[in-house]
Amino acid sequence: MFYLQYIFLEQLLNKLPQSVHTSIDYYFQLKHILGQLSVNSSNRLHSIIEELLGKNCFHLQKDIARICAEEHMIPQLAECLSWNNNYNDECYMVLAEYGKLLDSPTRRKIVEGHIDHIRTRAIPADSRKYCYIVSNMKALRDSCSEGQAAVNKLIEEFRTQYSRRPSMMRELNKLR
Repeated sequence: MFYLQYIFLEQLLNKLPQSVHTSIDYYFQLKHILGQLSVNSSNRLHSIIEELLGKNCFHLQKDIARICAEEHMIPQLAECLSWNNNYNDECYMVLAEYGKLLDSPTRRKIVEGHIDHIRTRAIPADSRKYCYIVSNMKALRDSCSEGQAAVNKLIEEFRTQYSRRPSMMRELNKLR
């Protein structure tokens, strides 16, 4: 029985590169099989997940965060939550969902990284991007208390720094 499970585990490990779009299903299969194989399955699972994360085999940030949260892999979760997605609020939704597992200083550091990213995207005077920037600011503000404080500060900074950009001011008014 264990030999067959071991063979299936090896097949499963070799299967991932062809099926990266189903990373959560893959994770649950892997966890189930490793749970039946040995008492050190948790350590083995963590090492396999770390290896797969290093190879960028999991593409969806929410899946990676869920896996790291389920396995209590807090440093990897913090790294995942610090990723920025251009014009995509998914990273802030993931932060809202899993950020509570991190301590406040770690969340603050992650929020500061996102704020720096938003600040950089606001430098070019491109009114077509302001709605995306403000959308990211709103999502970050709603993600956690650290995000709310940082975004409120950033709004005041932008009002001062970009006061001659009427389009930017109109979009910022939507955040009130």
